[in-house]
Amino acid sequence: MPNSRFLLNATAASYFLVGLLLSLPQATLLQALLQTTVDMVVLVAFVYFALNSSHKRSRLVPTLSATFGVSVILGIGAGILMAAMFALANGTPAFNLPAILYVFLLIWSLVVFGYILQQAMDVSLFFGVALAVLYTFVSYTLISGIRDYVF
Repeated sequence: MPNSRFLLNATAASYFLVGLLLSLPQATLLQALLQTTVDMVVLVAFVYFALNSSHKRSRLVPTLSATFGVSVILGIGAGILMAAMFALANGTPAFNLPAILYVFLLIWSLVVFGYILQQAMDVSLFFGVALAVLYTFVSYTLISGIRDYVF
């Protein structure tokens, strides 16, 4: 990944837009803006502290660019699967393929984020995935807490 501020800004803007679009079906515009902003702040802080703790702070821009970019692609896939799940919700089928694929996509996103952290921090894939799970837990907890407290 190149150390490009332009690429970082482009992927960050795309990440924000996709996060906003994914939040809107379940939240008001203000809630979606707040959730997406908090998610981005937590992600940037998490990656910063992870890289800083492994003395790889110089890899911040490429790591964030890769994380934002991959998250955009996976987020678009998640959006398509969420739309399919909502479309099938009326019929309530016993076997909901979009829901199963959505779970696999969530697991895959943890592995991909773990791989990015592995490469950036020079750690094992297991440790990178463990950090990705930790980030997901922290982000979800903070966003849920803020959503419940503010709204």
